Amino acid sequence: MKNLKYIFMVLLGGTMYGTMSSFVKLSYTKGFNAAEISFWQAFIAALLLAIYAFFTRKNIKGKLTFGNFIFLLFTGSAIGLTNFFYYESVSYISASLAIVILMQFTWFSLLLEWLIFKSKPSKPELITVSFILVGTIMAGNILGAKAWEFSMKGVLFALSSSLTYTVYIIANSRVSKSVRWQTKSMVIMMGSSLCLFSINSEIILSSDYLNVGLYFLPLWVRLFRQPCLPPAFQRLVSVSVLY
Repeated sequence: MKNLKYIFMVLLGGTMYGTMSSFVKLSYTKGFNAAEISFWQAFIAALLLAIYAFFTRKNIKGKLTFGNFIFLLFTGSAIGLTNFFYYESVSYISASLAIVILMQFTWFSLLLEWLIFKSKPSKPELITVSFILVGTIMAGNILGAKAWEFSMKGVLFALSSSLTYTVYIIANSRVSKSVRWQTKSMVIMMGSSLCLFSINSEIILSSDYLNVGLYFLPLWVRLFRQPCLPPAFQRLVSVSVLY
């Protein structure tokens, strides 16, 4: 019962993340593209988290070292690329198939930790992976679908998002555990926005956002809460495990 609220946080964060694919498809019809959505999502999240971190700075319990700062920027780059690849994928394949492929990060992370950190998966983890793989086949209708019903480009984008999310999960769990979650989430989103701007600067700077009209405000009100809360929830859960 002690960790029930943290389980709920993970569930809520996952629910928020899972709604993004449908909303991204809607945003495409309003004139946005994957580069714009992923960058401004991360940038606005970084600003909001920076404001929150500033007003809660009196509760600082850990120090952010330069090494941790750089590593967190790298971690943010991974989640930024995850969003970008994922948003690109839903322009080629269905939102339901994209989220199913993205969820393969669960066993990707087990495999990567086994190969790099020699952390052998436990029996319950292997059973969980089996359920995930069976669920993927059923949810994606892989056995009953024809080959030409899938866009290979979309599938590759979705797989790339799953791989980068795997890197994010592992990196986020292995660094800066002494840094408070407000600061950690803020730096991660900074790294995300910097990475996305560096690879999509031409598209971002050349876009005319004023032409979006009245859809601009409700779009970003919906988008900015997506990257803020899942990293924050994840940090709270990791703190609960540590203490």
